[in-house]
Amino acid sequence: MSKTFIHEFRLKTTPKQEKILNIILELARYLYNAVLGEGLKRIKLIKESKLNTKAKKDKNYKLYNEINKFYNFSDFSLQSFAIKTKNECNIKNHLDTHACQKIATRAYLALYKYLTRKAGKPRFKSKNRLSSIEGKSNVAGLKFKNNKLYYKKIELDIVLDKKDKYGVQKYALSKRVKFCRVVRKRIKNKNVFFLQLVLEGETFIKEKNQSKESIVGLDIGPSTYAIYNDKEAKLNSFCNALTKFQIKKKNLQKKMDRSLRSMNKENYNVDGTLKKKLKKSKKYLKNQNILAENNRKLKTYRKR
Repeated sequence: MSKTFIHEFRLKTTPKQEKILNIILELARYLYNAVLGEGLKRIKLIKESKLNTKAKKDKNYKLYNEINKFYNFSDFSLQSFAIKTKNECNIKNHLDTHACQKIATRAYLALYKYLTRKAGKPRFKSKNRLSSIEGKSNVAGLKFKNNKLYYKKIELDIVLDKKDKYGVQKYALSKRVKFCRVVRKRIKNKNVFFLQLVLEGETFIKEKNQSKESIVGLDIGPSTYAIYNDKEAKLNSFCNALTKFQIKKKNLQKKMDRSLRSMNKENYNVDGTLKKKLKKSKKYLKNQNILAENNRKLKTYRKR
């Protein structure tokens, strides 16, 4: 298998196009939940099977595979179920076969981890919780061609960096596209769509800075690092930029907790914990959006 890397571009979208993309993602969520539900039914039958108990005792992996095959628990069978479900409802007008197969594979991987006890029971995705769809190749379904994304009747331009200081963008666009992924992100309380190109090759490596003839001492600690040369000495801490976001996060969480408790004074269990159905003030909802944006920035800084 050839080496792969991902490059992300922002998509230029109109309100109408955003509405269509949101509908596509919502239908993808419906399909994911349908496949997950079907998969859980099949897993229940596998677990109730007497042969499964025997396979556990004897640690017979060949028998495990035979049981899975008998109860139609495989990536291929769940993909077939997804295509059948798509063709029987309105989903066929919005999602192509490749996207449906990838959604089924995503559900299968979660189910397989649950069956093999590598992860907990997978949960159904609630509204707006599925935020990406992808294709299987750049030939059908989601296609990237001439700096544009084509899908069904939609045609979307990508936002290009005019400066492209280090040539990262130029390098990415010169590589062969394996497949595309559309991702929805929540930025400043608005939905923003991005195109992730899964490309063939190695990640771009920036040219090394010109070396200078000077001796520098470096002392690295668990949370700080010291730099020393003939001209100056510095003591810096790691991840300085993250500190303000962490403090803001903590303060917002405290604010939101106080707001919930003041709005739900009698809504407590015997042990002092809040009950599930809660009244949320406008201030609480506003802080919730600020916290989500703060967490997004934290995530971005950590990825750098």
